[in-house]
Amino acid sequence: MNRDCPNLIKLARKAGRGWPLLTRLTAIYCLMVLIPNSVSARERQRGQARLDNLIGTFKIPGLVEADQSGKLEGVFVQLARQVVLGGKPSSEIILLPPKRVKYLIAKNMLLGFFPATERMEEGASDKYCRSTAFAEKLDYVYFLNNTKPAHSMRDLKGKRVLVTAGYPYDPKILKNPDVEITFGVSDEASLKMLNLGRVDYFIGEELSAAIALEKLGYSNIRYNNRFPVGTEQVFFVFLKTKEGLAQCEKVNQRLIDLKGKGLWDWAAVKQGILKKLGTMAFQLFPGP
Repeated sequence: MNRDCPNLIKLARKAGRGWPLLTRLTAIYCLMVLIPNSVSARERQRGQARLDNLIGTFKIPGLVEADQSGKLEGVFVQLARQVVLGGKPSSEIILLPPKRVKYLIAKNMLLGFFPATERMEEGASDKYCRSTAFAEKLDYVYFLNNTKPAHSMRDLKGKRVLVTAGYPYDPKILKNPDVEITFGVSDEASLKMLNLGRVDYFIGEELSAAIALEKLGYSNIRYNNRFPVGTEQVFFVFLKTKEGLAQCEKVNQRLIDLKGKGLWDWAAVKQGILKKLGTMAFQLFPGP
């Protein structure tokens, strides 16, 4: 209970002899205003203590996922366990919706998050320490076999284009006045809309879109793999606190070591996944 409440109620009793309503109103005020505010403040402090050693992430098919038991898996998760946790986990990786990750890091309630891009940290780069890049996000235009291939945003002028909500896109895609942009809830949902002819094109990240296509079993959709319409570097981000800067430095060094030893090559990792999925058939210009 808020420590002011007992004193307030005593004063109300003294002043309100013959006016029991005053005592009751004071008690109600304590129960409805002072005590809840005090409890919520304590809960916020506890929440801060729980969250300030957590590394946030969000679902990306094939890269960051959770199995039925809630255990995190995926290529990016495996990498994070090596470079962030380093075998001696003082931090913990937690899966959250993208907007929740962004909100909590902005409130200093997460130590860091991944995968981050320039768009995700836009306007707050002075607040974060960024690791060296460990991947590259390439966005491509997807279309039906009987549709004219698109090589650039100019080819999408006057067209209905779907993108996936919650994920970063180049502003030249989202803010193009000549293109009618709408948002899908996921890559799978967006590709279903494309398959039904509800939109003309879909713009998505190559690997997550390939995984969605494999799950859907479509064979009538292609993308021009020689001409990405959006390119961004992908990295880990940490707060510029004492703990965050220390973690950022460790992650940087571990990434450099892995790359130097040939144990992490994003281009090779991605090509291996695409071949395993058998989704290179969706490319207009399949590689060797």
